[in-house]
Amino acid sequence: MAGFTDGRSRTDDSVLVVEKTRLILDCFSPHRPVLAAAEIRRATGLPSTTCTRLLRALVHEDILARDRDRFRIGARVFGWAASAMGGPELTSEAGPVVRDLRDASGETSCLFVRRGPARICVAVAESTRAVIHRLKVGQVRPLHAGASGKVFMAYDGEAFREAIRSGLARFTPNAATDRSVLEDQLKAIRELGYAAAHEEREAGLSSLAAPVFGPDGTLVAVIVVGAPAFRLLADDVPRIAPLVMRSAATLSARLGYDARGTPDERDT
Repeated sequence: MAGFTDGRSRTDDSVLVVEKTRLILDCFSPHRPVLAAAEIRRATGLPSTTCTRLLRALVHEDILARDRDRFRIGARVFGWAASAMGGPELTSEAGPVVRDLRDASGETSCLFVRRGPARICVAVAESTRAVIHRLKVGQVRPLHAGASGKVFMAYDGEAFREAIRSGLARFTPNAATDRSVLEDQLKAIRELGYAAAHEEREAGLSSLAAPVFGPDGTLVAVIVVGAPAFRLLADDVPRIAPLVMRSAATLSARLGYDARGTPDERDT
């Protein structure tokens, strides 16, 4: 094709666009998740008109999200990242298990992996009911509020420490913001083998989650059912918990975990 050769020039327009886009995306990090346009221009050294044009295009494609003059990584990037973070084996094995859990429970079911102080959805099967808990692959949630995040903290000491370092924000009155209270909750989760959370991250939403282990017995993911709070009350936990735990055990076995072994309990 015209314009492309085996040793194509770095001055080729299409290559330059990719390089400039990479410069912009490289500005963002866990320590600098939100940046103003002026900060991006200074960090990249791009001309103002070029930077403005690229930022507009990246927002249009959902690669960046914009709030007035401030930008952050967009939903499309999280979707790409989720596939890589979960790994091909985990995501391929999880799909049928997550769908089966959705069918058995009647509620939205999903799989989370952890990255730093956050959990990221890598597989989801939405409920077919009219009023549901909506979730998309790539969405990011905090660790300390919600059932799946608490399972990560209960079975992975580093997850607990990451959550403490990032701060225990009070999203709702039900969210634990005291370290000692949270430690007691995590101990109970390890004893039960699952976590239930009622309206901790958002009013009107409840969830129930269980750990998924890899071949060496370490925690690799968490499977969870999410539902409107009025359909997942304390009285519903005895019905839903066995379904979630069975799904977690099924996926763990598919990943090579030997259920006869006991995973190490990470001290928090």
